[in-house]
Amino acid sequence: MAEAPNRIAEWRKKRGLTQQQLADAIGSHWITVSKLERGKMQLTHEWADKIGEALRVITPRLSYLDDKKAIIYVQSIISNGESHALRSKDDLPLEIRTNQRNQAGDYWCLVGDDSLYPVFRLGDAILLSICSGVDDDPYEDYVDSLCLIRPKGVERHIIAILDRARAKGKFTAKPLNGPPIKDFEIEILAVVQQALFAPKLTRELIKELEQASKHSRSAK
Repeated sequence: MAEAPNRIAEWRKKRGLTQQQLADAIGSHWITVSKLERGKMQLTHEWADKIGEALRVITPRLSYLDDKKAIIYVQSIISNGESHALRSKDDLPLEIRTNQRNQAGDYWCLVGDDSLYPVFRLGDAILLSICSGVDDDPYEDYVDSLCLIRPKGVERHIIAILDRARAKGKFTAKPLNGPPIKDFEIEILAVVQQALFAPKLTRELIKELEQASKHSRSAK
């Protein structure tokens, strides 16, 4: 049996609750609880807060964390729904607990503001995996996935749900906040593989977030 993507079901059973009882406690449907437990729905901050309160569990304990620490290297910051390079000349290290093994083409970025709420908040870390778009890794495989997308002819990246457009080879992006962007070809696509909520940041990364926040305010 495959390992559950989170510990919601484990804690629900420890509390002696059915999926329906947990759903009633958080004001939702039991099918939603089932999807969250199986990883078929994104466990956002909003859902984690509600479920943690109902199960009397601090939200980090709803996720699996192994006993091994790992060093990841943050390469960019996302603010206003767009990806920006670090001001540092080098990627910045961050010690975390994770059972995710990085693959070639994977990279980590930090969320630089609350423009992606309720899915992500300021200071969250996101693991992205670059999609090649070739025959064995077509963009169509990532429809309905949360992605970092750069449309052709656009000088910025956006975080959005990928969707098909009517024309063949073109797509629509549905940002978490804001109107959809329609009928474009993809220049770059990176899929969100994992998120770490509120990891403990180094001083260097905190400074990067402060600079990103200043830039975000000045750009408005």
